[in-house]
Parts: sequence; structure tokens; C-alpha cells
Amino acid sequence: MQKMKFRWWNSFNILGLILTAVGISSLILKSKFVFDPGRTPVGNEAYLYLVGGLLMFINAWLTPTPVVQEKGKKK
Repeated sequence: MQKMKFRWWNSFNILGLILTAVGISSLILKSKFVFDPGRTPVGNEAYLYLVGGLLMFINAWLTPTPVVQEKGKKK
């Protein structure tokens, strides 16, 4: 069985940070930051971004990176 290692900086973590930052700033600025053009603001857009950020962090945690075996070592 091959060992798995967690990578701290992958694209899922970076997207999770961005989505979380957008969600928090939208909560602070009260729907002035996040909006859908052409639609009236509903008020729950910030929570959708926060949930999306959380899902990205979960996806990053569940996506392991295989450890590269050093040359000369046997399995």
C-alpha cells in the first residue's frame, strides 16, 4: 500500500481561501460586494460563498498526493 501525504497549498485550498474571503467581505459589506448582475439581491449570497469555500477545503483535505518513492528503495 502506498503512503499518501497532504499538500497544504494546492488549487483547492487557494480557491477555498478566495471564496471564504469573498463570503466574509460580503457579510461585512451587506450585499454590496457580492451580487448577480440583472437580479435583485436575495441576501444569502455570502453564505453560498462560505459554503463553497468550505467544500473546497474539504475537497483539498480528501485529495491526497502520492509520496514519490526515492530511487534505490524497494517497495
